[in-house]
Amino acid sequence: QDLDLSYNQLEGIVPPSLAQCNHLEVLNLGNNRLNDTFPHWLGTLPKLQVLVLRFNYFHGELIRSYSEQLFSKLRILDLSNNHFNGTLSSKFIMDMQAMRYANESDTESQQYLGSNEYYSITITVKGFDRYVERILNTITTIDVSSNTFEGDIPTSIGALEALRWLNLSHNNFADRIPPVIGNLKVLESLDISCNNLSGEIPREIEKLTFLECFNVSQNQLIGLIPQSTQLSTFNNDSYLENPGLCGPPLSKKCRNEDAPQQLPPTPDDPLNTDRA
Repeated sequence: QDLDLSYNQLEGIVPPSLAQCNHLEVLNLGNNRLNDTFPHWLGTLPKLQVLVLRFNYFHGELIRSYSEQLFSKLRILDLSNNHFNGTLSSKFIMDMQAMRYANESDTESQQYLGSNEYYSITITVKGFDRYVERILNTITTIDVSSNTFEGDIPTSIGALEALRWLNLSHNNFADRIPPVIGNLKVLESLDISCNNLSGEIPREIEKLTFLECFNVSQNQLIGLIPQSTQLSTFNNDSYLENPGLCGPPLSKKCRNEDAPQQLPPTPDDPLNTDRA
């Protein structure tokens, strides 16, 4: 049920024989020298919940050529530090049914993956590598950082309401931050730094009340940083190198920030000095 081949010197492609491992729940091929396109066929494994391909030489686009649903049980996907390119497919995101529905009673339903033994894994959480000795079934993460993905961040991301950690940093994503990210009601970490994102930070992000790590630095964002209680807990580092951003916690003030807008005086207003 658990196959961990990480931190070896494996080369070549992902062995096609893995398609026969129908009881596989955790597959960790991270930190090797594998040189392959994305193995979509792994998505047919009916019990696969964790897929780690980080720090290899995987390349190409995440083109989905299968007609059936793939990766329906997947809860942890780590494709970071590879050479993937192209757009992040909405169909690929929508396949991940296990990330779409947040369990309202997580504390009661928490279980560790593995029946006879517990599975462990190393993943990047809130900007730091973290060794997870036992994988809870409530952990949900997508990490595609340090590739060359481009285009829009797909709005289908907003359907993954059970997602806790999302890392899209160090890519070439462009256009605006999709407001639907505000639908990710249990999201704890959002890193979209080092891209080409533009426009304003959507106010919908203020709804992410569980957010503990937030990084939009090194983009082309503009406008006033939303002044919600949640976003005000993050320091300058979360917003650096966006020349058009202004407002706390940055020292750069927005124009007219200190001058609240006033309605023009009415004819009966005692402050109206234009009366004859």
